Amino acid sequence: GDRISLAFLAARRAEERRIVYRDSVARAEHDAIMAQIIELCEQGRELAPDQEARFGTIASLTRTYAAMFASDSLSRPLLAERAALIQQQISIQADSLTTIGRSRLSEHQSQAQRLARRGERNVVTALLLAVIVLAWLMTTLPRRAVTPIRQITNAIRRTQEGGLEVRVSAGSQDELAELGRQFNRAMDRLQEFDRQKQDRIQYLERRFRILCANIAEGVLVFDRSPRIVFANAAVEPLLGCSAADALGRPLGEFPLLAGLVEPLEKALSGAVGREECEVLPALPFSAVCISTLKGREGNVFAALVVITNPVPPPSVSEEGAETTSPS
Repeated sequence: GDRISLAFLAARRAEERRIVYRDSVARAEHDAIMAQIIELCEQGRELAPDQEARFGTIASLTRTYAAMFASDSLSRPLLAERAALIQQQISIQADSLTTIGRSRLSEHQSQAQRLARRGERNVVTALLLAVIVLAWLMTTLPRRAVTPIRQITNAIRRTQEGGLEVRVSAGSQDELAELGRQFNRAMDRLQEFDRQKQDRIQYLERRFRILCANIAEGVLVFDRSPRIVFANAAVEPLLGCSAADALGRPLGEFPLLAGLVEPLEKALSGAVGREECEVLPALPFSAVCISTLKGREGNVFAALVVITNPVPPPSVSEEGAETTSPS
């Protein structure tokens, strides 16, 4: 609307120059401006189809004005009067279009502001949702990931300390739960293997005790103290007491076994080979064989002593005979 009003005003001025000065250039300028107004009306119809009547009125008035100045039948006063009237009508229509355009521009600006505020609210909402999701992840991940890993780590540490009965909870269906179930199955197998091993040890221990009870040789087992942890009945003459009473007592409490102290200490320290057999001066009628017992790591933890003829030395036997004969 503003461009149409300004263009029509420029056309009036060009027409006045043509009439006053007979300027052909002004006539060409006038015709070009008229064509520009018609083109603006066509563009207005495309941009605002609901205002097609107003643009059509302006185009019709423009053509009338151009035709009026193209003919020389009208006098100058009448021509000026009609030109002013057409200019007034075109200005009214152009002002109406300008008002409508500004109203629509204001509406678009208000709508753009509403959309901008809505966008800001959406951004704030998205940030709040992101914070909530992050907080949820921070509280959920430790429970679903860190906690199972910590449980498995603690279970492995307790297993290293010998607790084969430890298990981990595996209630979910993710990879960590499957790892926990695999750990539980491995612990079940280890516990079953340990049970079988204990049964095997107990069976071999019973066979060992039966064998030792039925042989004439004296059998002693010492730990690293050295204390007696096993003794059979055949060695009781050297102990001076029953085999059951000798269990747990140190070697120094048995005088007849004093000759075993030095070779036993060498064997337990690893200074001698796996088995050493000799006749000790303290036990002249016996052959003493000392064997070391080693663990899986190769450390000596006990010693097995076998005495072939477990009888006291002659001096002890004679003292016992002298003691018993008067009675």
